[in-house]
Amino acid sequence: MPIVWGAVLVMALTAMVDPLRIGITVLVVSRERPMLQLLAFWLGGMAMGFTVGLGVLFLLRDFALKFIQHEASAAASAGLAIIQIVVGAVALIIATLIAAGFRMRPRPRELNTPAVFSRLSSRVGSPWIAFLLGAWLGTPLQYVAALAAILASGADARTQIAAVIVYQVVVLALAEIPLASGLFAPAKTRAVMSRVHDWVLARRRQLISAIIGVVGIFLVVNGIGSL
Repeated sequence: MPIVWGAVLVMALTAMVDPLRIGITVLVVSRERPMLQLLAFWLGGMAMGFTVGLGVLFLLRDFALKFIQHEASAAASAGLAIIQIVVGAVALIIATLIAAGFRMRPRPRELNTPAVFSRLSSRVGSPWIAFLLGAWLGTPLQYVAALAAILASGADARTQIAAVIVYQVVVLALAEIPLASGLFAPAKTRAVMSRVHDWVLARRRQLISAIIGVVGIFLVVNGIGSL
């Protein structure tokens, strides 16, 4: 099912490079017993992701499928396609403005500044807090879009479960890679993660523009394909 895998990977990659997710991952690694903290963060993301994903695919499957089928009539499908194209086009315009340096008002609060990190770091000492942070980040809007694509594909249960697993593995890669490397070089892992965070902050506007642009292209292409 190429459409399912394409949607899953696009949504997972856009969620993975979210600056807030990267920043919180670095914050978790910066605490005492960083590998335990990072493991708790990863478990929180996995637990929430699988609970929501499998719940939607199986416990709420009939309701979700009825909603999708209701929206699949010719008129509704054409209307939804037009909405997707319009929203995608708006997203592309916003991405272009952001890339060009346009500042929207009101200016969003800087969440990844060192001052915010220092205040948060004083509260993030327990693995349970790291677990809750992982769970909090476990269901972004990209996941909702991925689940909708998985359900609408009509793939068999095994393929749908595999798609959920792939999404979770990709979106949590920034936690999984340090977990693997941290087993052998914890100090070096922390230094690398800090450099990644600095790199993201220096290019945050470009990354946000790229993320919005990818979503916009996906919506436009998907809408045109549905007409």
